[in-house]
Amino acid sequence: MAEDYLDPGGILVPESGLTFRRARELVTALRGPGTSFASLVECRSASESETVILEVEVERPQIVANDIHGAERLAIVFARADEVCPEVLALRKDFPALQHQNQRFEELPRSLCLYDRPWCEIRITWTAPAFIERVRWWLKRAARDELHAEGQGLEPFLLSWDLWLVLPMPKDPAQGGESFLVTLPGGENGRVLMAFEDEAEDARLGALRRVVLRIEAPRQRHRVMPRIPRTLADLTELLRSDAFDLLLQLRECVKAWPQKQDKHLQDRVILLVDLPKTRQEGGTVESVEHCAVLINMTLMELGVALGIWSMQDGKRAHLLAPDESKNGDVVGLCLLNVCPAMTRDRAAILNGLDRANDLSILAVGAGALGSHVALNLARAGWGRWTIVDSDDLLPHNLARHASGGEMVGCRKARALAWELNWIFQNSDTASWIDANVVRPGPEAERLSESARTAGLILDMSASVAVGRHLTAIDSPARRASLFLSPSGEDLILLMEDRDRRLVLDHLEMMYYAGVATSDQLRGHLDLESGQVRYGLSCRDVSSRIGQASVASLAGIGARALRQSMTDENARIRIWRVHPDTLGVSAIAVEAEALIAQPHGDWTLQLAPSVLRSVAGWRVERLPRETGGVLMGSVNHDSRTVYLMLALPSPADSDEWPVHYIRGCEELREGVETIYNRTAQNLSYIGEWHSHPDGARTLRSGPDLKVFAWISEHTSSEGKPPVMLIAGQGARARIFVGSDKNENPPEELWLS
Repeated sequence: MAEDYLDPGGILVPESGLTFRRARELVTALRGPGTSFASLVECRSASESETVILEVEVERPQIVANDIHGAERLAIVFARADEVCPEVLALRKDFPALQHQNQRFEELPRSLCLYDRPWCEIRITWTAPAFIERVRWWLKRAARDELHAEGQGLEPFLLSWDLWLVLPMPKDPAQGGESFLVTLPGGENGRVLMAFEDEAEDARLGALRRVVLRIEAPRQRHRVMPRIPRTLADLTELLRSDAFDLLLQLRECVKAWPQKQDKHLQDRVILLVDLPKTRQEGGTVESVEHCAVLINMTLMELGVALGIWSMQDGKRAHLLAPDESKNGDVVGLCLLNVCPAMTRDRAAILNGLDRANDLSILAVGAGALGSHVALNLARAGWGRWTIVDSDDLLPHNLARHASGGEMVGCRKARALAWELNWIFQNSDTASWIDANVVRPGPEAERLSESARTAGLILDMSASVAVGRHLTAIDSPARRASLFLSPSGEDLILLMEDRDRRLVLDHLEMMYYAGVATSDQLRGHLDLESGQVRYGLSCRDVSSRIGQASVASLAGIGARALRQSMTDENARIRIWRVHPDTLGVSAIAVEAEALIAQPHGDWTLQLAPSVLRSVAGWRVERLPRETGGVLMGSVNHDSRTVYLMLALPSPADSDEWPVHYIRGCEELREGVETIYNRTAQNLSYIGEWHSHPDGARTLRSGPDLKVFAWISEHTSSEGKPPVMLIAGQGARARIFVGSDKNENPPEELWLS
């Protein structure tokens, strides 16, 4: 008995009557000697399309999983404009509804979905022979039920091409309905509807209220619905199963609408159906598809159309029994493509993370670098932020700041917090404090509370004073500092260890020591002279740093912060951008705990590397004494001396077994080099010399004279004198701030 096929439309034409290039190429391929598994049936033509009808032989197993015949008749429809992929229509009337079929308003003929890429990419390499083989491949996989790869995402039940609905998901499906404000940010012709949860002011520009009715369907195997529903009756039929009747569920949902929410009866309706999907029949639910349709009726009108109630004097009157004749065929639908509003967990997944991170971050500094770093991390769902900054956002800041022009005139902290919260359309991601962290004034208590509850205190202020102040504030939180070099081409991260044995100001000093001694960091802190004035004050100047540099280094900084927080150790890292190749070099500076020693009202913080250096030089010069100068920094606020570097004996020094006089050959150049390379942060603070074996590390008479000379030299700069005496067995004693011999400081040594 001859097969009865569907009519693909168009008029019958000879092969020579085809005018579209791709249609002619397909006929040529079917007539050619290389195609033995497909044959031409006929050609057709319409005003905007040409159709080639063919029969293909299917390579299928003896027992098929789906009803695919050994030979299938197909219509290949080519559009005149050639702007869409040729459509493949199965002409057999009982061709099964399967995965990977295109959704159309008419269920038959069914349309095969051959490609997962857009036509603009496929057409570049499209050939008729390859197209025929692709069709045969689809049919073979369909017969075996292998169209959908095991690791491939599940198929959507319903597709929408035109309108998007960005919808915060209701918390509880059982609650049935919620009221939302819906805006069209794109204006009257916009394609994205933005839904917001109720707000006190209800004053969003262009907002229309919508009622969202939510219904959950039973789980079912993923597939594409055979057609696009036009009415509620049509959607009900598509979703119908023994366990689920959408119309019945919707009637119950609308009937249960609470009287206290009657104010929303005149709002139009969005129907949201949750469709749990499984990969195999009866399998576990892998995902839930949210099918949303816009109903061009008010909730009151929908209740009437469903036969639930009637309208009397503008009020609803419940019917004792629903009118079963009203099946929803008059309720038109507009299918919406649901896009859930961004959440922190979703942001984390999209950024390659497992979940959002709720680390409480007190971030000081909302300038160019700080704004980009915070936004990078917030967009990954990383951290809950308290932003501290007292500066205003001025027009010149827009050259590098992450905020937009609409925020000019606001405090930077407020502008940045607003940007972070707007990502997720809530106020849970960031708060802000308008304060100078060193002098917080009326915000002191709020700032202290934020510090005490923080998991990370992050300094992005590029201020030495702020960084040192944050080291000492009362909080168990780990501290980090992130800043750019003066050129804007280098990024620096200082991260304390988890137990805070290496605190931020110590890491700062070790960073300066690394800059002073590493050839890789030559020029790293050179001060740039080019600045741009934006106001009348002598301080109203801004650096000339490219936005591209800020943005790229902020990306590195954000990722480095995430990585560093997973490591319990302290870190000093510098990333340098090569100006020609734009390659980035990552440089690590060793971080080790400083040795603290009290000296009257001063505290010495000593780098162990200083002891190692002087002990090594002492052994090299034995039996003679040797010495040199000490480099470091003095913090007068905290009365702290940081001793970070020792320089070896100049070549013109007098070295004797029991006597040493330091020379000065090339010494000034060496001290000035370190002073300049560290942007004036390490300078001369004292002298060191060694004693021979068997001698103690206490000061001798000549040593006291040298110490008096050091005191005279450093007192002109308001610094305490410092002398280090290195002895046998890597022992050393350091004298700070006094020329008296009583109560000498404890001896130090390398273990």
